[in-house]
Amino acid sequence: MKKMTTIVALSFTLLVSPFSFTSSSADTVKERVLVSFKGDIDQKLLNQVGAEDVHNFDELHVSSINVPSNLVPVLQADSNVSEVTEEKTYEAQGYSTAPQQVLWSNKAVQAPTAKSLGYTGKGVKIAIIDTGIDRNHPDLKVAGGACFNEDAYGTRYCPNGYQDDEGHGTHVAGIIAAQNNSVGIVGVAPNAAIYAVKSLNSEGEGTTTSILAGINWAIQNKMDVINLSLTADEDDSMLHRAVDKAYNNGILVVAAAGNTGKASGQGDTVQFPARYSSVIAVSSVNSQFKRVPSSSNGDKVEVTAPGDDIYSTVPLSADWDGKRDGYTWMTGTSMAAPFVVGVLALYKEKYPLKTGAELRDMLDSTAFDLGAKGKDQYFGYGLAMFKNSQSVSTPSAAVSTGKAAFTLPALPAGASYNIYRDGQLLKSNVTNTSIEDYGVKGTYSYEAAVVTGGLERDWTSTISAMITEPSYLDVQKQDRFASSIGYLSHYHIVSGFQDGRFGVQLYLKRSEAVVMAARAIGLDGTPRATKFSDVPKTSFGSGYIQSAAEKGIISGFGDGTFQPQQLVTRAEMAILLARAYDLKYMTTSSYKDVSSSMAAASSIKKLAYYRITEGYPDRTFRPYNQIIRGDFAIFLANAEKLGK
Repeated sequence: MKKMTTIVALSFTLLVSPFSFTSSSADTVKERVLVSFKGDIDQKLLNQVGAEDVHNFDELHVSSINVPSNLVPVLQADSNVSEVTEEKTYEAQGYSTAPQQVLWSNKAVQAPTAKSLGYTGKGVKIAIIDTGIDRNHPDLKVAGGACFNEDAYGTRYCPNGYQDDEGHGTHVAGIIAAQNNSVGIVGVAPNAAIYAVKSLNSEGEGTTTSILAGINWAIQNKMDVINLSLTADEDDSMLHRAVDKAYNNGILVVAAAGNTGKASGQGDTVQFPARYSSVIAVSSVNSQFKRVPSSSNGDKVEVTAPGDDIYSTVPLSADWDGKRDGYTWMTGTSMAAPFVVGVLALYKEKYPLKTGAELRDMLDSTAFDLGAKGKDQYFGYGLAMFKNSQSVSTPSAAVSTGKAAFTLPALPAGASYNIYRDGQLLKSNVTNTSIEDYGVKGTYSYEAAVVTGGLERDWTSTISAMITEPSYLDVQKQDRFASSIGYLSHYHIVSGFQDGRFGVQLYLKRSEAVVMAARAIGLDGTPRATKFSDVPKTSFGSGYIQSAAEKGIISGFGDGTFQPQQLVTRAEMAILLARAYDLKYMTTSSYKDVSSSMAAASSIKKLAYYRITEGYPDRTFRPYNQIIRGDFAIFLANAEKLGK
């Protein structure tokens, strides 16, 4: 666990500056400061004050600079600058061929259970901001990284890149993602992609600048989780802003609570950055699930994890237990934090579309309660662990063409269900226990979470459903059209082409649009003569076209034709569906490209009101674009569901 103490780094250099601000003497004291800008970094201002050894963190709108001390007030007074702070210093707290061990700590967080279900953190990107990672360790696979080390003068110093020259970062990395091979140990999420972000030096020390550089890198490289097994005694506003920015960018930030706790457990001893609300603060427990006496405690503790005598990977150069086999024991909340990171990686793999905030809620709600009932200052919500199922009994699914259905247990008062399909949220806050879903050929996995107090608490086991029909060559179960096409197929509204395709990417013809809409609303499709000169009795859909004309849904052209082969625009689709479903109401807002004088304007607004379509993200409807069959299936299914 890494401890931070405050050190103001000063250097004495000769200042020679051609700019408008000058120091009062030739030998001027310079200091390392961090400048936070209200907007983009103002390079002109930095030049004016003679800034040297500049490190810009564009994602954070922060610059780390050496500047004459007497010009710091100039920076503070500038209207583009929100804050100037001094630099702080942070501290960290031949290979074995022995058979691989599965440790008590991994079992405690249910990592073996996740592995048995196929969850190993695959596809999840984790930034370990620490002393680096041993790239040569046979039990670790480092996906990449960067080094932001600094020497005593604030100059970037990375002679060996992100290679670990202290040992702490490699130990953290092994807890998270030691490989599932035949030797050593196995991590909580062995297939997660770990990135070595070296912000701490060979003494386990780093500065605000080096830590910010690491967080900035994590944001730029779209990490999913950041591990911060480091602490500080004092608030650091720049670091606070950085972790907030990471969290607001969807990155989960996990930090050690600290090792400054008292054996009595008295007082609030959680350190920074774990104290910040955007950070998940982790305390530590031993193998008996008792609080480690040195573990920091307080209201900011969110969860706890194993942190006593944890066996993990280290570089040979840092293996001080006498065996020099690349593994050793460490104790501290620095070890507890990566267990939580590993659990989050398992949940992220299982629920890839959940937001960081949603995954955080899941972590809290599935923690095993320790100590006093509910959240407490020693264990937070409890022991972090991966949970696949809890106390909700699991129903079986009934399957028919294009449809899977199951009934969930009755809910307690005030509760609801969140329904997941293949790990992705399907429906939220559902109180109806009869669940229906639609799709094309494929095997679907459903889970339901009981939501109480805004958190997902109890889960069903996986409910499996194998839909065998409909089967279209050009529609896969994950396609955006699949659910709507399954729905329409279930109700015999569509059937596709004789060659086995649905034709999702083909442009829709007028005859096809009318036939599908007419079938959906139950019109008579008996083949017969029509009022249109180009639609004889023998034509495709003649009965449906005539029925639609009799109902006033379509009227054809002035020359008496229907032009059945003409392609349909999105505007014409809106008119057809608004008339077919006799839509009454319309939204008061509109799309940027739909004027009130447009013939289809009211129909488009009706579709928007009933949420049959929401248009495009740029608030356009694109009324004159031709529509493909797949999109029409979505709109038609949405319209059909209005009355069901």
